[in-house]
Amino acid sequence: MRRAAVTCAAMLLASPATFAAESASVFTPFNIASCQEVDAANPDEGYGGSVLCDGHAELKIFWSGRDNRNSVAFGKQPQSHCAAKQTFSQFNTAGEKLEWRLHNDIPVATILRWTVTRDIDGKIDKKEWLAVARLEQQNSCVLALIDSAWPNASDKARKVADEIAGEGFGCVGSTLRTFANEGTDVDVEAFGPACQAE
Repeated sequence: MRRAAVTCAAMLLASPATFAAESASVFTPFNIASCQEVDAANPDEGYGGSVLCDGHAELKIFWSGRDNRNSVAFGKQPQSHCAAKQTFSQFNTAGEKLEWRLHNDIPVATILRWTVTRDIDGKIDKKEWLAVARLEQQNSCVLALIDSAWPNASDKARKVADEIAGEGFGCVGSTLRTFANEGTDVDVEAFGPACQAE
């Protein structure tokens, strides 16, 4: 099947060759049941609550859930980050293993698998995406989505993570990049919102 890269805007060119050569991955579990509660769930209002989990080094993972949709952010105070508001418009669940992409042992991006569930004409459809988030000093945000059916999707996600962690990409001002096989019927553009300057 012919591959097609779907982009919402012209890509800014980074210089990942040297950057990627010094990059590595670290994996950490992400189980919200073992995390510290920030806000209690309120099922009557469709609120799943929020938690703060240990991540890598001194960074934390913030998870929140509402209306069967998750948001996940990363950093020292991630609950205030752009990623803490980002999610798919369809029902979704974040995975339980997080990949931290490091450059010179410094976390610069994360890769997290998501399962998106849709009801299409009464038939339940599930699709997995790898969401690549950029880590900034005081912010984190999802800047790329890779279809899990893309050939060597994990390797593609790592390459994209290294690119968006390089110069030329920022949470504010960059546009979501999506990579999916031609004919994929998933409304990936419904992921958001885009990050706004404070």
